[in-house]
Amino acid sequence: MITRAAAETVLTRRLGGLLHEAGMTADAGLNAHLADPLAWALRVLGYAAASLTDVTDAELQAVGAAHVDALLDLAELRCLESVAGNMAAVDVTVGPVSERRGALADRVAKLLDDRRGAVVARWGPVLSLPLDATGGPVRLLSL
Repeated sequence: MITRAAAETVLTRRLGGLLHEAGMTADAGLNAHLADPLAWALRVLGYAAASLTDVTDAELQAVGAAHVDALLDLAELRCLESVAGNMAAVDVTVGPVSERRGALADRVAKLLDDRRGAVVARWGPVLSLPLDATGGPVRLLSL
């Protein structure tokens, strides 16, 4: 069984640097920026999420053991989409130091494409809706 804190720990370990760069970290406690990705992942797998902005331990614990990794991979994908949307592609130069943030945004976009393909390849058969441009039929899970 998975808890919200455990899911957030995994997502932060996978994406911590990018979450920081996009200003999507939490000072303490649960990270509000990770609630939407977790709720979306639940819905894509066919599980109920009562709220778009919050996910409870009880909702996550309803996820079958066979779907925990899919949940985490889907939440990671949605986090990357949020990071891409929150990342300012601005290049900054201060004296002799410059930072090309546009390059980081490009890297996130490439990572997002790669991860989406990997999630579709690995978890496509258990998803309740397509994640790629195939527009294939929506499948309902039998849990």
